[in-house]
Amino acid sequence: MNIKQQLEKEHSKANTNLIAAYIGNDKSRFKELMQLFFDEEYRISQRAAHAVSYCADRYPGLLTPYVGKMIANLEKNPEVAIRRNTVRLLQNQNVPEEFQGLLVEKCFDYLLSAKETIAVKAFSMTILHNLTKV
Repeated sequence: MNIKQQLEKEHSKANTNLIAAYIGNDKSRFKELMQLFFDEEYRISQRAAHAVSYCADRYPGLLTPYVGKMIANLEKNPEVAIRRNTVRLLQNQNVPEEFQGLLVEKCFDYLLSAKETIAVKAFSMTILHNLTKV
């Protein structure tokens, strides 16, 4: 399967399930999906983010190598779908100490923003809560 072509076809739960089933626990296929997650074209990155969520829910370890890059990507102020999926995914990850400061800063920025969505704020609160547990 060409993942990018499949993402271009449609944005639906059925298509996301098809992509997630194809990727399964395969690290090389997940790597291809993550490259699309960071794609400059919003439509592709949005649809990839949805599929990444499905894959990471089933196989959380797939996401581990990308945690730092995902946090760094928040600095670019991505579209809301990317922010929402990123913080949703990060709330269930062990964040290495080297990335925690930037993540805490972004989460507080989201909480203080009058324009940020409720979902991003809620996921940010969960991340902050999880980072305070030792």
